[in-house]
Amino acid sequence: MRIYLPATSADLSSDAGLLPRWAHAVTPALRTALPDEDEESHEMSALLAAADASVGLLEADDSLPRR
Repeated sequence: MRIYLPATSADLSSDAGLLPRWAHAVTPALRTALPDEDEESHEMSALLAAADASVGLLEADDSLPRR
């Protein structure tokens, strides 16, 4: 099982590592929500959910660099 964690560049360069946060993965609930999709589409949905959460982390912290 792949697990996708939202992160920022500051998270990745921190000596403390990642703080606890929600993870995203293909779960039975995701499969139920997207019944017509294949496994690859489920994986992409989980990855995009983590990417959206990463943007939320950037929006919440004005000290992080913008790109």
